[in-house]
Amino acid sequence: MKPNDIASSLPGLRRRANVLLDEGRVPDAGRYNASEALRVLCRLALEQGTAPDALVLLHELQVHQVELDLQNDELMASRRALEDALRQQSFLFDRAPVGYLLLDDRGVVRGFNRMALELLGAQWESLQDTPMSGLLTAASREQLQHMLGFATAGAAPRTFALQVLPVRGPAVLLNATADRNAMDDGFMVALMPPPAD
Repeated sequence: MKPNDIASSLPGLRRRANVLLDEGRVPDAGRYNASEALRVLCRLALEQGTAPDALVLLHELQVHQVELDLQNDELMASRRALEDALRQQSFLFDRAPVGYLLLDDRGVVRGFNRMALELLGAQWESLQDTPMSGLLTAASREQLQHMLGFATAGAAPRTFALQVLPVRGPAVLLNATADRNAMDDGFMVALMPPPAD
């Protein structure tokens, strides 16, 4: 739930809190009487001269407490939903059949998925915080700059053929596209083997 959603839900929370109090369905009601301030307020409610105002104030405090509890329940439910969505997206990213690299604005690898490791013939330690240009042949470094330039300009992603220098073995040709990373500064680069002839 966004902050604006919470603010707009306050009148609804107020109504729900009032209903719960009127029906006597307040969870953990004993804790609302635990503080010294509420004890003083309760004593004032018993005195004839201050009783009406004290009872109104006491009810108002109870309504606020129930509102806070309802807000907390909604925030916890929203948090659980967001955590579930994050787990799902992380799973999809990591298990995608396309290699993904997350680069910062300088072209340094800040994140990747399993397929990127496989396509690049790299280990986690050798890829994290490595400039992508260091993974490419000299000719492909220029292609990388063109690809990131198009992404910086907001152009539609174009496919570039890049020759990758794996840790072991000969250079490998991969098709790559880049776009600005919508979630952070930098770029998201997709890597795919060229189609089989």
